[in-house]
Amino acid sequence: MKRFIWILILLACASLTATAQEASLDSLLETKSNSIQDEIVKAKLTENERVFYLGKFFQQQNNIDSSLFYLSKVDSTLLSKKYHPYYYYELGKLYCNLNFEDKGASLEQQAQEMFEKEGLKNEANRINYDLHYVFRSAKKLKYNGRTYLDKLYNQGLVLNDSTALYRAHLGYAALNFNIKKKDSFFYHIRKASAYNVGYRALEHQSVIESYIGLFDENILQNNDSAYYHLNQSLKKALEVNDDDLIFTAYVNMATLPRFNGHYNEAIKWMRKAEQTPVNRFSLNQKRNLYRYLSSDYKQIGNIDSAYTYLLKYDKYKDSVDTAAQYRNLTLLHTLEIEKEKDEAKHGKEFNRKLIIGLIIVLTLVVIIFLLVGNNLKKKKRLAENEKELQQQRIDNLMKEHELLGIDAMLEGQEKERKRIAMDLHDNLGSTLATLKLHFHNLKVRRDRLQEEENAILQKTDDLIDEAYQQVRSMAHAKNAGVQANEGLLPTVKNFAAKVSIANKLIIEVEDDGMDERLENGLEIAIFRIIQELITNVIKHSGAKEAIVHLTHHGDSINIMVEDNGHGFDTNLIINTDGMGLHNIQKRVEHLGGEFNIESINYKGTTVIIDIPLK
Repeated sequence: MKRFIWILILLACASLTATAQEASLDSLLETKSNSIQDEIVKAKLTENERVFYLGKFFQQQNNIDSSLFYLSKVDSTLLSKKYHPYYYYELGKLYCNLNFEDKGASLEQQAQEMFEKEGLKNEANRINYDLHYVFRSAKKLKYNGRTYLDKLYNQGLVLNDSTALYRAHLGYAALNFNIKKKDSFFYHIRKASAYNVGYRALEHQSVIESYIGLFDENILQNNDSAYYHLNQSLKKALEVNDDDLIFTAYVNMATLPRFNGHYNEAIKWMRKAEQTPVNRFSLNQKRNLYRYLSSDYKQIGNIDSAYTYLLKYDKYKDSVDTAAQYRNLTLLHTLEIEKEKDEAKHGKEFNRKLIIGLIIVLTLVVIIFLLVGNNLKKKKRLAENEKELQQQRIDNLMKEHELLGIDAMLEGQEKERKRIAMDLHDNLGSTLATLKLHFHNLKVRRDRLQEEENAILQKTDDLIDEAYQQVRSMAHAKNAGVQANEGLLPTVKNFAAKVSIANKLIIEVEDDGMDERLENGLEIAIFRIIQELITNVIKHSGAKEAIVHLTHHGDSINIMVEDNGHGFDTNLIINTDGMGLHNIQKRVEHLGGEFNIESINYKGTTVIIDIPLK
């Protein structure tokens, strides 16, 4: 039974692939081409990386001696960080192949941790398969037979990794290699077949067929089924053209006739195996091959051939011992080099930490310096901003005083206007009315006057009447205002009508959206502005027609006063014009509005005002 368990382990090892290969050489390491070694040499790599890849390549090809030769030359301190988990993994597999299972397992576990830190979860998980077979084959290492397989399987389900699940079920099948666990064995074989996908599916199927054939032969003793599956394993191995698989398949084909006493048939298959080059464990494989051939020839009475293969067996046994000694010496030397590298690495690590510490201190000093500098700049900027704010406060205060002065002046003018209007109406108006009455009495007696005197009296009467009308008009104009029960639009229209009758000036008022009342103070301010603009038209423009437009649109009031007078040069506006255009402009700005004048000589004047509604 131990012989077949050893064969199962050998088959399982044949199904392993190099996990987590570097992307730039992935396709090279997966192919079976003989030109891979040349391609690695030609690749754009550092000498250290090239040596690493050659060691990795020969390990995948199961050429342990060449792999040991190259991997022992790798200086791990010169490898970039991304190579470290791969290097530790390859070195761990090498130690395991050389029977240093404890050191190999330790290195593979370190590689697994590195893969985890790098986020390469598939690569980390697949190492559990290697660890399972390392711990299972090494008697000196304590292992319950399932821990790493369970990890491989459970994590494979989480990651949906078919390769991990294939290997896990293959491992479970090997654990159930006895008659009492027949159902479990075939369950896991079926699951392994289901997860067998990818570029090595045919190679893996050869391994699965070998498992079934050996189980049929040794456990079920079903020779026909065993022969069928072992033959299928051989066909697939030949199709894949993998020497190690072909060698193992020939050896497996010999077990069935040997088991049934057909030694000539067994010798035929073993001779085919002898003619097949083998890479993995070549010395051990050849040694076992010659031992079986010597035994088979002895069984058929061919003593010469039995003796010949016995000599070959002894020769390879000595070669195995010599090679093992050489490998052990090389490996010990490699361990010493690794130890020296670790010490150098620790020294470099200390120096690196010291440099990092100095850089951190220097960085902190620079940061403090920059913070102090920025703080001073901020204080300077705050002082400048404070100075600007202070100047703005002074400017705003002066503007407020100016506006208060304008308000006071307007209020005074409003009172003076009312007083003058009352005086004109009550005093001068009544005096002119009395004068007109007396003059009328003189006219009643005009029959007694001469004709020339009568004409003079008529002219004087006209002049008195004209003076009276002018005084009455001025009184109405100066005393006009917005009544609380009327509103802005009716007041403007009444004012325009009265001024039109008194001054023979046609004033039209057009409005849009003025259905709702405005705030009373704003209405008074707008009316006084229009009133002053119309007064300027009467006094200065010589116009026959004028139009006042009032528009309420959205959040603003638009006022436009047009006349067809003789116009003027807007550059000649005098700022000290009493309640003239300059003061109207100030009043508009006080209300937050805009004031514009357009005027062309002999073509009239247009004043446009926009006032926002606050």
